[in-house]
Formats: sequence, structure tokens, C-alpha cells
Amino acid sequence: MAKDTLQAPRGTRDFYPEDLRIRSWLHDHFRATAALFGFEEIDAPVLEHAELFTRKAGEEIVEQLYHFELHDRHLALRPEITPQVARMVMARRGALRMPLRWFSVPQCWRYERMSRGRKREHYQWNMDIWGEPGIAAETELIASVFHLLDRLGLAHEDVKIRISSRALLEETLRGTVLKKRPEVFPALCVVIDKLDKIGAEGVIESLCDPAGPVVLPETDARFVVDWLQLRDFADALKIAQPGSAAFAELARLFDRIDDYGHGDRIVFDKEHTQGRIMRHLLRSAAPSRTSAACYQG
Repeated sequence: MAKDTLQAPRGTRDFYPEDLRIRSWLHDHFRATAALFGFEEIDAPVLEHAELFTRKAGEEIVEQLYHFELHDRHLALRPEITPQVARMVMARRGALRMPLRWFSVPQCWRYERMSRGRKREHYQWNMDIWGEPGIAAETELIASVFHLLDRLGLAHEDVKIRISSRALLEETLRGTVLKKRPEVFPALCVVIDKLDKIGAEGVIESLCDPAGPVVLPETDARFVVDWLQLRDFADALKIAQPGSAAFAELARLFDRIDDYGHGDRIVFDKEHTQGRIMRHLLRSAAPSRTSAACYQG
């Protein structure tokens, strides 16, 4: 047997008993926290139709998928579970009793450059509330994350959650730079989601690309990027539309988190409207959904 075949494929790992004990300990805390907050566990196949993922993130995600064609079917290992959860909800939409409170700890695969603590094979603690249009869902999800951190023994001041609002972003842009072209907002979100990877100038270039899906003037593209980098509630209020319902809702969220005793552990951060680990709060699709992707590793 060749030496290389004695090693797990690059980006994956073996779990020997001592390693699996640690993983099981952590996942047990996920499950205990979710149960305490009234969530039920679900799962879906690791193997999925590739179109389910490209539909959400575009064809370019194919480069990050473990995918193949078999018997005229384009299949992929799931890079995340969120599109699968949406599929499950839509498949039984008329039979499910809302609101839904589901969680999962799925094994996921994403072929991308590895970083410290993040391999191509990873697990994710995912919690979803469907059918709750108000901010109660967001508040409860944030509280559950902090409950987990306290269970794990992290000091109160060691972790903060950065919070933003897709609704505030959409409301602001539809009232300004997208006033005449509101239909390109979803495509714009795909572009700004790359801010951490390609930087502000890269996002501006993509937003202005005449062959791209958005095609903004450079001034408008810079307005979008500058808005994403706001860190102060007062500055956001200056840019928000008059009588902004989205801003009022976000202010109520901060007030309710403060009632939970976690007001000093959350930070307003517009850059992460489309953020991921420990910072994902995104409402999308009907019936309304709120999710927290709280861990990946």
C-alpha cells in the first residue's frame, strides 16, 4: 500500500477515540442547548442535487463543490445544509405546523483553500426558526448562542456577536442607488458576500463590471461599500430612509438582547450583513425564516 493512502485525503481527518470524545462532547452541548430552547433535530442526505446549491450561490460555487455526474444526474456533497432545509420545508409546506424550530449538526464538504481550524470537511451547528416574522426569533437564537458559550466555559467578555440586518440593507439601497433597478438586489448581495475574500476594491470592481449582473456607477458602488463598513448606530440612522421600519426593528432587537443580559456582547457591524460563523442572522424566503449558523469546524 502506498504511503499516501495511509493518510486521510487532504482537507479531511480521522477521528481516533480521543478525538471523537472531544467532538462528541461539543456536539452534545449543541444538542443540549438546542433542546433547552425547544428545537427539534433534523438531517438531510450528505449527497444532494448540485443545482440546489448553485441556485442559491451561483454557478461559481461549483468550483467549491465536491461534485460529479452519474447517470445524467449532477450531484454534489453538501457544502452547507441551509438550502436543504429550505427544500425540506417547501416539500411539506402545506403540512408543517408553523413556526418550525429545527436544528442540525451536519457534516459538510467545501473544496476551498483551508485555513487554521477550517478543513474542507467540516461540521456546522445550524438552528432555524421558520414562520416567525418578528424579532423574537433573532433574539432567541442569539440568546441560545450565548447560553452555549457559557456552557462551554468561555468568559463573558471573550466572545461578541456582530449583528446586522439584510432588511435595513435592502431598504436603504432600494431607496437610493437601486431605486430604479430594485430587481438586482439579490445579485448585489452575492457580490458583497465576497467582501472578506476580495476586499472593498474588488467588490467595487465587481459591482461596476459592465458584464456583471449589477452594473453600478463607481460612485454608487462606493456608497454600498462605505455603508457596509458602518460601525455606529447613529451613523446608520443618518443614512436610513425616513421612518425606517428596518432600523426600528433592529433597535428593538438590541433592546431585547439587553433584556437577556447580553447587551454588552453584541456589536453593530454592517459589513457582515451576509456574514457567516457566529454572526449569521438572515431573513429570507416565505414562510419567513431566521437562522443562526453558529459553528463550523
